Amino acid sequence: MRITCKRERDKNTSDKDNGKKSVKTLEETEKEKLDLKRKIEDLNVANIEDAYTREALALKLKHERELEDLKKQYDDKKILKEDYDKMVFELDKKNKAETDKFEEDYKKAKTEKEIADKNKEFEDKKASLEAEIIANAENFAIKQQKQLELENADFEQKKLNAQDNKAQLELIEAQHAANIKAINKEATDYQKQLDEELKKAKMSLVEQTSAMFGELANASEQGSAIQKDRLVLKMLLK
Repeated sequence: MRITCKRERDKNTSDKDNGKKSVKTLEETEKEKLDLKRKIEDLNVANIEDAYTREALALKLKHERELEDLKKQYDDKKILKEDYDKMVFELDKKNKAETDKFEEDYKKAKTEKEIADKNKEFEDKKASLEAEIIANAENFAIKQQKQLELENADFEQKKLNAQDNKAQLELIEAQHAANIKAINKEATDYQKQLDEELKKAKMSLVEQTSAMFGELANASEQGSAIQKDRLVLKMLLK
């Protein structure tokens, strides 16, 4: 009888141990399945070429897993309902803050890249205009046009980099207006110089013509046809 009771006790103990092993094996299996599922998700995300999409999905998965792990703790009765609700609230708040920061950082990085790309375009354009100014140093009209284009390009680039800095923008606009005025004044001065040179050339022509007709008149009065012919030839050879 005693032997039978002992065997029954040993059998019950063995059954309990086997039950624990079965439960443990089930938990391990579920964990392995979850780990495998998450590894596959991570690989799929890592293969996304677009950086923003890849990073956004990775962050979304992270938040979903944190909530999933927390819910499992509650389902396994490792935390109380009251504590669970509080932890979910705090987790949602944290995840929202992380998402907001991610979006803000992305927009900032995108803006900085766009500005850098535009600055590169401006620098290339300005270098090309400077080369054209040098090449057309003797052609005032083309040179002045390129100087205006260069000033306008430099003005737009400075405005781009100033962004929303009102004081800096006002200073940039004032300097631009002064530079345009100086370029236009150079053109005005050059035109005045051309007009003056043209006026002098006309006066010189008038004086030469008057002198020629005066000498012809003197030759005519002297009645010398030969002298008149020589004088005409002399004037033509000038």
